[in-house]
Amino acid sequence: MPRRGSSYLEIQVAMVVLSVGMMGLFSLSVVHTKQSARLRAVLPPDEIASINPIVVGTPQETAWAKKLGAVAEIEMNAVATQTPIYPLNVGFQSIVDDEDGSAAFERNTGAGGFWFNYESFTDYGSRVSLLYLPDSTGAYAEYTIAVPPGEYEVLTCIPRHPLFGSAVPYQVFDGTSLIDTVNVNQQTSQNDFYHGGLWWESLGVYTFHTNTVRVRIVDAPISGTFLVADAMMVRCRRSFDLVSDVTETSSGGAQVTVELN
Repeated sequence: MPRRGSSYLEIQVAMVVLSVGMMGLFSLSVVHTKQSARLRAVLPPDEIASINPIVVGTPQETAWAKKLGAVAEIEMNAVATQTPIYPLNVGFQSIVDDEDGSAAFERNTGAGGFWFNYESFTDYGSRVSLLYLPDSTGAYAEYTIAVPPGEYEVLTCIPRHPLFGSAVPYQVFDGTSLIDTVNVNQQTSQNDFYHGGLWWESLGVYTFHTNTVRVRIVDAPISGTFLVADAMMVRCRRSFDLVSDVTETSSGGAQVTVELN
């Protein structure tokens, strides 16, 4: 513990102990009690340095800052907030298509817009949903996918055509909270993930804290003649395959090569 004539190493050790307490790895009340008691035992009454001064800017706080180069603000019996650890959800995958009913897929026409079904593309299922953009204001297509909380990749599958949008906004929601907007080029082919005989394009990997993933395709800003909505996938990216045998290392450990799915 710091004292009069403390060495630099002793101060470093004291700060490590303080940091351990602040990170919640050790009881803050114990760290506080031990530090304060030992400081009071070695310092004269007029130089007592408190870990948690009652009044900011007091001589006691100044003394503490001089000895450790910082002022520690710690509450008695404080508990560190635990970071949630989500399950791996290995193998989880869910797909919503524009042909799915109920609340899984919704088409909103906005003002003047008109969605129609089209069946002459190579797509997921037997049709896609098309919107003529020049007549549309505020239209969107929205997918709702139920998931256990965790980390997932969000992917879209759509046919490609020169008349589709070159920068179509895809809004990704964690429940009701918008967490990202990704512009997708619906004119060029995707090649991120092959599934069901079709290529899918990744919007990104996100941590979802709720049980609902929502993806909304919006009609503005306009970057083409038509907007297309087909299928949306949510899958766990934390599963893996072993691609080599496990081998021992010279240090007594083990080595293996894995491939993320």
